[in-house]
Amino acid sequence: MESLSQEYKLAMQKQGLLALVKQKEPKFTDTWFPYTSGQIGPYYVQSVVVENDGKDYAEAVESICRIIRAEVGVTEFDAIGGGESRDWDFSNPVAVALKKPHIKVYKDGKILGSTDVKGKRVVWVADLNNEGSSIGKKWYPTINENDGKIVYTCFYVDRREDGVKMMDELEIPNDSVVPLDENAWKMLMDIGYIDQSLYGSLCERLKDKGAWAKNMLRTDAGLEKFWELFSDPKTVAKARNVLINGYPDMQEEIADRLSKRFKKITVKELLEG
Repeated sequence: MESLSQEYKLAMQKQGLLALVKQKEPKFTDTWFPYTSGQIGPYYVQSVVVENDGKDYAEAVESICRIIRAEVGVTEFDAIGGGESRDWDFSNPVAVALKKPHIKVYKDGKILGSTDVKGKRVVWVADLNNEGSSIGKKWYPTINENDGKIVYTCFYVDRREDGVKMMDELEIPNDSVVPLDENAWKMLMDIGYIDQSLYGSLCERLKDKGAWAKNMLRTDAGLEKFWELFSDPKTVAKARNVLINGYPDMQEEIADRLSKRFKKITVKELLEG
């Protein structure tokens, strides 16, 4: 078993990235998008869009298989696992390609497919590594509770954010086909998908996404985006989530700036309505 060379992995990253670009992913903004965690960022990505092109989808699956063959070895694990439900878009065909049982785990802990997990060494296959909350709070505990063990995880896309720390804490070796790192942003700039200004912003965020977020919220454009979300009944919950779970230390600052810029508002009104 021989690990993939860095040159080969960069070529695989570029191929996967171009497959996403073909489907107009990732999507970027000059301001920010609200994430489920309450944090904010300048882009979001839907990795399952590669299914829109059969050839790209097949290559995505084969790329995951290549990583698993090289980094784990097909004789060193017993089953492929994936979580409800987008993981299955990748884990199911990977299990077929590697001729391994497929363990499908639901968010409520129910297991379908290969249900005999006891003693199994499981390679987890997922569409996206984001905050790492799903694998940390759902998939990893479920496999453990059924006396199995996740020995490796392969993501199609890795945002290189809090999910990286989660994998380290769980001590699970992992890799991805398309890490959204500085190399990825440089590739996108080189093909004209993003400009140099956005490239610089993305690289700054890689260094410290918390500082990036606070700096963004302190700009006029960032504040306007917050007010836009807060003023719409359909998105007000997302705006509140940013201050409750994302950046609670900015509550008074945001309330003060909104009061000066738009209308008088207290922190309580900002958080509770």
